[in-house]
Amino acid sequence: MSTDTAYDRVVDAIGALGLTIRKNGRGVIVQCPHHEDRAPSLGVLPLPGSVSLTCFAGCDNADVVADLGLRMSDLFDNQRDTVYRYPDGRKVTRSWNEKKRKKDFFQSDNDGKSSLFRVAEVKAAVAAGQPVYLVEGEKDTLAVEAAGGVATCWAGGVAGWAHCDPSPLFGGHVGIIVDNDEPGRKLAIRQTKTLDGKVKSLRFFQAKEGKDATDHLAAGYTLAELIPIDLGGDQQQEPTERAKPVRLDVFLATPDPVIVYLIEDVLPAGSNVLLTAQFKAGKSTLAANLARDLADKTAFLGSFDIVSDITGPIHIVDDELSEAQLRRELRAQGVVNQTQIQITSLRGRIEQFNILTADGVTFWAEQFKGAAVLIIDCLSPIMAEFGLSEDKDMSVVTTALNKLQRQAGVGLVILIHHMGHNGERPRGGSALRGWCDVEWKLIRPVEKGEDGHDLDDPRGPRYFSGYGRGVDVPEGRVNFDPETHHLAYVQGDRRSSRITGLIDLVRDVIVAEGGPCSKNKIEKGIRAHAPDVRAAIEQGERRGIFVVEVVGRTHFVSLVSDHSTVFDQP
Repeated sequence: MSTDTAYDRVVDAIGALGLTIRKNGRGVIVQCPHHEDRAPSLGVLPLPGSVSLTCFAGCDNADVVADLGLRMSDLFDNQRDTVYRYPDGRKVTRSWNEKKRKKDFFQSDNDGKSSLFRVAEVKAAVAAGQPVYLVEGEKDTLAVEAAGGVATCWAGGVAGWAHCDPSPLFGGHVGIIVDNDEPGRKLAIRQTKTLDGKVKSLRFFQAKEGKDATDHLAAGYTLAELIPIDLGGDQQQEPTERAKPVRLDVFLATPDPVIVYLIEDVLPAGSNVLLTAQFKAGKSTLAANLARDLADKTAFLGSFDIVSDITGPIHIVDDELSEAQLRRELRAQGVVNQTQIQITSLRGRIEQFNILTADGVTFWAEQFKGAAVLIIDCLSPIMAEFGLSEDKDMSVVTTALNKLQRQAGVGLVILIHHMGHNGERPRGGSALRGWCDVEWKLIRPVEKGEDGHDLDDPRGPRYFSGYGRGVDVPEGRVNFDPETHHLAYVQGDRRSSRITGLIDLVRDVIVAEGGPCSKNKIEKGIRAHAPDVRAAIEQGERRGIFVVEVVGRTHFVSLVSDHSTVFDQP
């Protein structure tokens, strides 16, 4: 292969190392030489005058290039720089500063000039009614052009937007591709203030992978696969009253609001709920129980009364169960007031639930208009469908949910989400906990076997708890009726259940010993947490199952049924 371009140069170097190369859109995606890369994660995209490298595992380009046996200047066709020429005569030169180990940008012939980049193409697209993408930087502009779109940017980075002439965009359909970071978001809000009311339409997008338009295209995605987003309430913030000091007596003179419950002790009226559940814990069954109890005014989980009237519909949006599975679950519930519950089954068509766009919010707000309760089961498939990160993008979803709730006039939202694999926190927990008023948890504990491996029993016990504003429900066991699928909350957390189960094991050790046995020996004979074993002995003694006697400094335990003092032993 020739090495006339930077792209050819990089691909040749990759091939020389024997790394996997796969065609990916206009470029290739290859194994990154700087980290152990089993699945290729280095996007290589040809651009006019240069090549773009993006390691989606986060490796620095300088390290990647060094491992390829190249220099950063080799990323330019002329092995020196790339010059971007503006229609008003300005030139922006992009190069690599080896001494500073960073990109350098230099403008020349820029006195008093403010034109957008590629402005002729922009004017033609606006006149033809075609969309124009507004991006950060010439490299992104050329990447979008190479992918078949029309794009523009301005010189001078973030600060330069205030000094450019945006008028060629006026009257057009503009899509801002927002860099996936806070400065990018703030810039998009500033651009909105400039363009709002002057363009025919204004939409916002983010890369499906990576930070910007170039990263998105380097990952092999098309322009049609950009993720529509909503910038949220920061676009037009209402002025707030200035904070002022208040004397304590005046501050305390305002009475506390009376908490009005929809479900006694568990759900205050108007509160949004986050229900987090472990894998296969029964969250869909719990959602069906909740809908039935609200519609029929039966006690939630058999313990918590419905104490307020529900006048609007109860909507269930389900994206995990098939329609047949969902139908079986709800039929088993035996709902009496079936006309109050409405079902939206989205499995296999989650892409229709795009509440990240203004049009999507408007459509679904009309479907849910006036709902008393909206139950969304569950969040993870929605995040995956729209390429959103549960760690980084959760606030995008909560902002969209708030808009949907306001526009539809929904009383409250129950959002169901999976817990992380290594704990009992919801994935993306900080943003979600900031959104909700109450958090419910449904736990399916996994016990350890004698060999230390997990004993994953799908029929094992479940536990429910609730905490939040006006809610403090301690963890209790949830019993399941296999015929009706009804759930019932009973007292007793996981530890008390473990301790109750250990009583039988203590009895087995005493029987195996043939009589009184020391506590120390019992603890060694049972593979369990020692405090739990001691608690089981104490509970068994209170229940009249065991007798504990002290001889010297040793505690001996025997069964009441065949009790004899240790002094009677031979």
